[in-house]
Amino acid sequence: LAHFIFNVAGALLMAVLFYVPYHGRPVFLAFINAITPGDAFAAIPQNLERHIAMAHTAFNVVVAGILLPFTSQFSRLCERLLPVRDEAGGRIRILEPGLLGTPSVALKQASAALRDMVEEAWVMISKAVNSHFIPADRGDDGAAIAEMEERVDAAQQEITDYLVQLSRRPLTSAQAELIPLLMHATNDAERIADHAENIIELTIRMLEGGDRLSERALGSLKELWVILDDEAKQVMNGLGAGNADPTAAALCDEQRINRATAKLEAEHIERLRKGECSAPAGVIYIEMLGELEKIGDRLANIAERTPRIRRHRAEL
Repeated sequence: LAHFIFNVAGALLMAVLFYVPYHGRPVFLAFINAITPGDAFAAIPQNLERHIAMAHTAFNVVVAGILLPFTSQFSRLCERLLPVRDEAGGRIRILEPGLLGTPSVALKQASAALRDMVEEAWVMISKAVNSHFIPADRGDDGAAIAEMEERVDAAQQEITDYLVQLSRRPLTSAQAELIPLLMHATNDAERIADHAENIIELTIRMLEGGDRLSERALGSLKELWVILDDEAKQVMNGLGAGNADPTAAALCDEQRINRATAKLEAEHIERLRKGECSAPAGVIYIEMLGELEKIGDRLANIAERTPRIRRHRAEL
């Protein structure tokens, strides 16, 4: 719409300028003739191709220069004619229904919405682990996390509905194959957000029971978090527009997490057997290891589909 209005406004401006004379010639054409070698108005026009190219360039530069100071007003005009924000939060609506008629664009928008969903879910996990569980702090942002959870759930529903509507349109084989990949990845992203709530519940249980993890246990969780955070970043990069494919790195991180959690769990069970730590805290620690491992598995599920999503997206 912006491109269309830009060109229409420019065409109207040029039409007006054709009626503004300068030494008997339209002022715009006289200007082009003055800055371009040769005389296009000679009996035998000179260097006419260059004049045409210069006129096209000058048209775009002049119109852009005129509209540039009015960018904000231009943006508001486009949004009024074609709203792209949701009614509730005023956020940009990525999954624009009008794009369903162009499946290649709609699928790219669905991929972008999936990446945003994974990013928001990961913010929840980071808050739950680093702001609540590790410092053993209930915090006062429970409402904010709950709101984020609602947004992630809504995003899953919105992306799924969007893809279902798109599946009813005429699609190429590559486009049809991309839809289930995005649906599965969307489900995994929603499950990641669910794990954030589980970690908050573990934190509350730990605080209400008066139990605290040892510095050794906390240190192990922090080391595990570094690997998990790297896996998440690799997955989000893979869903982005970059050229590099970080799938192998993400899956490598997931294998490291599986080995580390198995080792840490075995070591902790041995400490429990020897009576070196309390049973309630030990149970919470093992459950936390399980949560982090499951999160790694969910990220790995997305990472395994990322190469095909990237390939199909490039083909679109």
